[in-house]
Amino acid sequence: MPGSPVFATSIGYRCGFSKGMLNSLAMVWADFVGSSPCMVEPSLKDGIVSIPGSLLIRYAAGWRKFIPDSSRLRRLRKGLERVRLSRGVFHVWFHPENLYAEWPRLENVVARFLEELGVLVRNGDVRCLTMGQLAAEFRSHSTAKQKPHQPAAYTPAAQVNSSAASSGGPRSFRGFRLIGLG
Repeated sequence: MPGSPVFATSIGYRCGFSKGMLNSLAMVWADFVGSSPCMVEPSLKDGIVSIPGSLLIRYAAGWRKFIPDSSRLRRLRKGLERVRLSRGVFHVWFHPENLYAEWPRLENVVARFLEELGVLVRNGDVRCLTMGQLAAEFRSHSTAKQKPHQPAAYTPAAQVNSSAASSGGPRSFRGFRLIGLG
């Protein structure tokens, strides 16, 4: 998957860390350096729409208080830019208590991010949906795709592409140009 961390163990180097530990270390590193988060796509698993997270806004307590706010905001901005330019879902999430430690520090980072997101939404560059809205849209397009008797002009992709053409940009359902906040 593009954007996923590649570890030395994948080329034969053995170390004493588990894959989970390496993923955790990679995520810590990504937070400190402000690397670009991944875009995700929803999928259907056992009848439930699964929406993986792109970026968890971690609380600023313990060792995490040393993650610079500029790095946190840089990651959020890179995710916005990536979803604006490419297709996918940028799913930002956090627990409300994550904003409490070192208050109002993270609240300010999130507020700045939401201001920038608002500009992109108002300009029509991205859409902002709740997880419920994204799941409902995914289900409606998945159901419509399964109806083979529909004329091509009424397929979900055609509907999305025709509305996108009038708004100035190509879109397909598989590649959302939106951000999901959950």
